[in-house]
Amino acid sequence: MGSEIKKRTVIVGKVNVTPNLFLVGQRPSQILLGVFAHPKQIVEKRRAGWAFVDVLVEGPYIAGRLARLKPREELVVEDFRTRAEHIPGAVQFYSNFVLDSDTETIAFEERSTIPPKQFSSLFGQLCRKIEPNLAWLEVEPRVTRIELDRQLARFKIIRRARFQLVPSNPTDAPEFQRLDQGLKLSRAIKAKLTASGATRAGLDLTVGLVKEALAMVAAGHGDCVLHGLDAENRPHKVYSRDLAVREDVEVSDAQVSDFLGKFKAIVQTHSSVAE
Repeated sequence: MGSEIKKRTVIVGKVNVTPNLFLVGQRPSQILLGVFAHPKQIVEKRRAGWAFVDVLVEGPYIAGRLARLKPREELVVEDFRTRAEHIPGAVQFYSNFVLDSDTETIAFEERSTIPPKQFSSLFGQLCRKIEPNLAWLEVEPRVTRIELDRQLARFKIIRRARFQLVPSNPTDAPEFQRLDQGLKLSRAIKAKLTASGATRAGLDLTVGLVKEALAMVAAGHGDCVLHGLDAENRPHKVYSRDLAVREDVEVSDAQVSDFLGKFKAIVQTHSSVAE
């Protein structure tokens, strides 16, 4: 962990928590604080291990690092035979994060060694290993709504829209209440929605379920891909993940407390539903 002050790019995301039967009735904040009360679990992949390290809890805020542990070889004697066994060892690289358990908003450091999609997957896997009664947990990047609207304005026609959505927890916002309630009633952990324009005019994203699906994506409850034509009739495609909220901060990370304050300020800024 470096003591020098460096510019770091932080991505803002939403931690989507779906409990199973044994956790129903608990608020997401209770579940998340419970997970990080006992974070000493490791997910092993190709001999290396992944774990949460240097966890610091300050009120509703959880700070720490998602770290890759370098594999090391250890000799094991079994039945009078010696064999080499690879086990996770010291931290090799990591991504810093701060999570607000009250709003499930997270700010995590973007690093080339842990791409955002991998961070999301590993974060969820570790949480589910620590708390087996989680049906699902993953991080979805928050989308800059202004940039999303700017990209939408580039379309002359939108032919197709594909959404992958997760229900909110515990309450649904007015912007996507009907769709969100439908996902919850169906007990869906994840749902895929595809809409295709049946006319020359293409899809209308300003009304109906498609509008609500876009609002869910902007709030961090899924992602989408939009296909269509731009003003010059050229193919145009928009991936919501490319529009994730990013902010640059200058901090040291010698100790978790060194970056907690600035990461927390970013989380507080983006805790509302609308960007």
